[in-house]
Amino acid sequence: MGFPERLTSLMAEVEGARGAALVGLDGIPIESTPSGLDMVSLAAEYAAVLGDAKRASRELKMGETRALSILTDRMNLFLSLLKSECFLALTVQNRGNWGRARYKVKGHSRKLEEEM
Repeated sequence: MGFPERLTSLMAEVEGARGAALVGLDGIPIESTPSGLDMVSLAAEYAAVLGDAKRASRELKMGETRALSILTDRMNLFLSLLKSECFLALTVQNRGNWGRARYKVKGHSRKLEEEM
């Protein structure tokens, strides 16, 4: 399964999903789903946040950061680091099932790592 199909599949499996992207740690999207969201800006901004979380985890000797969840009053964002210097991002509306979103992001991340 290619990247576009993997992202489309992830969105179909999560109620309230609004967008998905595979993004380099430099913030440049590798692939994203068409959505009403500006996934390019989202990817660039949250890549920096993810980088900060990775640095903090290392400095505090907590181990490697694997995932990050950001819950806002309008939307939830789930980020999962892949071994190949990129991450999977999924945005979900607040009324969506964020537990299922986190579970599905983890599963699709493993599959993406196998496919890379």
